Amino acid sequence: MNEKTYMYGTTQFTFGPATEEEQGFCFSREDDPIDSACVGHLRGDFGTLGKRFYTSWFPHNNALKTQTVVTQLDDVVNALRKEGILTDRSSMQHVLARSPQAVIQTQYRPESAFRAETEQTLFFLRCIPQKGDYNFYLYVYDKAQFYNVQREQKQMPRICWSRRKHTGEIVELHYGATQAELFPMEGALPQNTQQIVDAMNRDNEISKAQVAAMEAGCLFGWNIPAADPKNYDADGKLLSHSKSRREVVYER
Repeated sequence: MNEKTYMYGTTQFTFGPATEEEQGFCFSREDDPIDSACVGHLRGDFGTLGKRFYTSWFPHNNALKTQTVVTQLDDVVNALRKEGILTDRSSMQHVLARSPQAVIQTQYRPESAFRAETEQTLFFLRCIPQKGDYNFYLYVYDKAQFYNVQREQKQMPRICWSRRKHTGEIVELHYGATQAELFPMEGALPQNTQQIVDAMNRDNEISKAQVAAMEAGCLFGWNIPAADPKNYDADGKLLSHSKSRREVVYER
């Protein structure tokens, strides 16, 4: 199952399997600073016959529960109820059978993890398709707070600078963003923009490992080993033992 884009009500979101590193966000993490970004979680089941829809809400941080979050939560749940994974137990089983990459390998029973993302909110969905169990847990995170906590845990900068290999253009990379922003420069590009990039990062005390991690995060997602500077050497080279199931390859 590949990532899919939904539009329901006023909410547009992407949905797909969670990465191996994201699967932990489908569980309560009371002793982890990341819980300060969790709005709450929804627990649900499909009843004895697998066709009902019973839910309970468990708040974590009520101050984060804005009307925008409430609206997006309703829209995401209703979209997933309408189109498959939360329709009923048999529909969930069907989706999971087509999503082997979502399986949580560390669990003693069959469980799978997915992620949904809007502009303001992150959702991590854990699915347990067995009769007699709660069938899903949906954790809701404030996106800005989530990435701010994660950035501080990894000791990453809010922003760094990089260079597009084929055009030589200088770009700004913001932690948590999925696209680079073009850095404004007047006139023609200098011949060696890499020197300018290196100087800007050095002047802001940003290491080569941090820059490499920011590049990987912006390109491939922020919850992978390659988006953590501890997995690089001093020259910004990815350590071989740090590659996940999805090998990250990119050129600086």
